[in-house]
Amino acid sequence: MIQVLQNLAMQLEEEQCWRQGKLIENTVKILLQAENYKQRVITVIETEIKNALDSD
Repeated sequence: MIQVLQNLAMQLEEEQCWRQGKLIENTVKILLQAENYKQRVITVIETEIKNALDSD
C-alpha cells in the first residue's frame, strides 16, 4: 500500500511539473507575440513620423 501511495505521489509531482512547463511555454509564446506586436507598432510610428517630416 505504501509503495502504491509513493508511486501516486511521484505521478502527481510529474504531472504538476508538466503543467508548470506548459504554463511557462505558453507564457513565453504570449510574451514573444507581445514583443513582435510592439515592434510592428514602433515600425508603423517611425514610418508615419518619417512620412510627416518628408512631406514638409
